[in-house]
Amino acid sequence: MKKTMKIFISVDMEGMAGITSPTQEREEVPSFRRALHNQVRWIIQGIQASSKNQEIEEITIADSHGSGTNLSYDELSQMDERISLVSGSPRRQYMMSCLDETYDVVFLAGYHAGPGESLANMDHSFYGKVVSRLKINGIYMNESTTNAALAASYHVPVGLVIGDSGLRKQLIEQKMMPWVKFVTTKEALSRYAAKFPPQKKLREETMRAVKEVLDSDLKSIPLYEIQTPITLGFELKSTGMADVVAQIPYMKRLSGTEVQICKNWNVQFLQSLHLPVHQIKTNFILYIFRRIKIKWENIILTKSLTAMALLATNGNITFLTVCFLCGLQTWILQLLQKYVKQCKNVSIIQFMDIHTIVKN
Repeated sequence: MKKTMKIFISVDMEGMAGITSPTQEREEVPSFRRALHNQVRWIIQGIQASSKNQEIEEITIADSHGSGTNLSYDELSQMDERISLVSGSPRRQYMMSCLDETYDVVFLAGYHAGPGESLANMDHSFYGKVVSRLKINGIYMNESTTNAALAASYHVPVGLVIGDSGLRKQLIEQKMMPWVKFVTTKEALSRYAAKFPPQKKLREETMRAVKEVLDSDLKSIPLYEIQTPITLGFELKSTGMADVVAQIPYMKRLSGTEVQICKNWNVQFLQSLHLPVHQIKTNFILYIFRRIKIKWENIILTKSLTAMALLATNGNITFLTVCFLCGLQTWILQLLQKYVKQCKNVSIIQFMDIHTIVKN
């Protein structure tokens, strides 16, 4: 039998069983990593038990939490020789990196509710330190629906979502994606508390759900399609952040904290939405401190922040631009002010797509 099928699995952390707090990522590394690998292993076992197993050519797993270095390439390879791993950052389409129209179905594992959902474990959305709510065409979006929309832009359906009860409430009960097969990993008791089911039960439910999806007609699974042109809006964490963002061209202030980009986007916009801004901020700091000497008094604050934000996206006003600008305003700038006094002689700041924004 000719192998023609390809499966894409995006793996996040907050919706995993065995995890209730981000601190476990740092303080309980072995059990943290084991929780992620357990869930992936059960998915792979479900794939192997399905009637389509012999038709599957590749299983791509995107490590989609934090810096994208949570999963072990060796351990995954031992699960199934068809597994390829997308790891590290920064990378385009971060949580969905390397997805294209050649894939047949997407699974989202370890996903969580969007911000503001009651009784949801570690609820948040992209760039949670800056953005409270993300809206596309006026519709509230969480990471699952945003990634499903991105997959739909390649005509690939999301067939399975694995996450906490808060996410199930949003996708199934609130009908954000009522058609999707869902496996509940934990019953959220609060933002940082949950009740985990017996591991045997979760393993069996995962395997059964994977088999059901793969044994079905994948072409009959609805796509999460978004009407174009796309309008992007979001609510920021503070009015101060909104004050800064409101200075960007094409930006409309809707309220004290809510803004909207007055620019229409085509569907390809979705494919550049989730650039990992936290990694850009980190790399920006490292680049400055390691490679460049800065003369602080030559920097005009407002113009520099705006220039760095705009040039970082080649002049396009995007979600990344706004988060990058807010991040500089609220975080990077503080670090720069702390360390830049030690530097003397400045010529150029150049970072990724930022070209010559500060000169003597």
